[in-house]
Amino acid sequence: MRPGFVRRLQGDLISGFPRLDQDFLNRVAEALIADLDTLQRSGKGSKATITLRVHVHSWLAVEMRRAREAAGLTQEQAARAIDISVISIHRKESDRSRFEPEEVYSLCRDVYGVGDPLHSELVRAAREQKRESRRKR
Repeated sequence: MRPGFVRRLQGDLISGFPRLDQDFLNRVAEALIADLDTLQRSGKGSKATITLRVHVHSWLAVEMRRAREAAGLTQEQAARAIDISVISIHRKESDRSRFEPEEVYSLCRDVYGVGDPLHSELVRAAREQKRESRRKR
């Protein structure tokens, strides 16, 4: 891949999700470039969007964990605050399960004290994730 393509890819990611940290952005770009190279060799180009969505959902899980830790709360306290199990919070923060938009909204606003624009970005990512899971059915 050409360096100009990588810069454009990173710019697109930043404009869509401006709170992405640089390390995460670099990992996403590297994974996408590897996937795009593979897709180019196989002649399939449409799956690149799926890869981006997977990385964005991982971003949601990482940011939710960071928000909880910044608020000084344990997984047990967060789970109790929105009436779900501790294992559920653990699975969601580990990206083995998906956050519901309502959970993100409540945790960020009422429990973690996360304000805009991050709060809005996290809720938007959770809604997109839910729409994607409905499309797969």
